[in-house]
Amino acid sequence: MLTQEQVKHLATLARLKLSPAELETYTRNLDGIVAYVDLIKEIPESAFAGLKAEGLVPEMPLRQAGDARPEVASKDLLACSPKRVIGTEIVVAAVK
Repeated sequence: MLTQEQVKHLATLARLKLSPAELETYTRNLDGIVAYVDLIKEIPESAFAGLKAEGLVPEMPLRQAGDARPEVASKDLLACSPKRVIGTEIVVAAVK
């Protein structure tokens, strides 16, 4: 079970300031998520064998630790932006 101190620590790491009510809500919600993950971890892997055999669970090979990611220049990323780009700034329409 997550404690409010653990949630406060997570909030600090995320640079969030939580009110006492928010802290209570987040503690309850995050504890529920952690409990659900713990429940899923109890399912034996054999329970998924049929799904794998039918091709319903795709094989997802993991990237090796030494594999390099392709380098993409920032100008190429900005060029595919649907927004107008000036220099390295993306122009956003003003909200009226």
